[in-house]
Amino acid sequence: MLIVNKLNNNTEVPLLEVNILFLLAGNISIQTNTSEYQVDKKSYFYYDQKFRITSSSPYLNGFIISLSKEFLNKNPEVYNHLSQIPEYFKIFKINDPSTVKTLIETLHKDSQSAPELTSNYLNLILLKLKSTNEIENTNTSPLFNQFVDLIQDNIENNYCAGTYAKMLDIPLKKLIKEVRHNTDKTPCNIITEQVIDKAKELLTTTNNSSKMIAYQLGFQEPYYFIKYFKKNVGITPTQYRKEY
Repeated sequence: MLIVNKLNNNTEVPLLEVNILFLLAGNISIQTNTSEYQVDKKSYFYYDQKFRITSSSPYLNGFIISLSKEFLNKNPEVYNHLSQIPEYFKIFKINDPSTVKTLIETLHKDSQSAPELTSNYLNLILLKLKSTNEIENTNTSPLFNQFVDLIQDNIENNYCAGTYAKMLDIPLKKLIKEVRHNTDKTPCNIITEQVIDKAKELLTTTNNSSKMIAYQLGFQEPYYFIKYFKKNVGITPTQYRKEY
């Protein structure tokens, strides 16, 4: 069973094997039996007990996704993404909120009419959450978070690390040092991860051709995008779309 509920003050809070609340716009206060939490827009959390919304801003845009044990057993890839659930009621900021919003709204719309697609949408959402968790868990610096935000805002430009350093008004060496300190990766690694994530999203949620996606991601030649994707994923964009 998969439940995707639109969030409002009167939403009945489901409680299955895995439960996630996404708040895309607005603010809410929630009350459990033992604690009270303030949840701001563009954030999410996992929960393992019932709660009630005690107050909210006038406009809310949010969803609750709940997954049963049976659903997880039938969808091992989704289950694998959820093998290490963060602390319950720990509130995370959503990385790339516009994409997460699109994916959740599509999942909400298609969960009944096209159930065969739900695991694909869920996998993409969970991948986005995973990247958010990695950033939160490593206590990343504001400068590193600015760098990631810039990549997402300029994903269609296919900028190199040097360009992002100029946009941040810092030397490239400082950006390299900052990224290494936060993630033990290079700026190019982070850029590649973001580009590949966006490519996977476009391949599985749109009908755009590989050629069109290449241009959307700033590749002047589709051939280079296909080569780039295969190098980092192990299969071509077309093969990835067929598989997922």
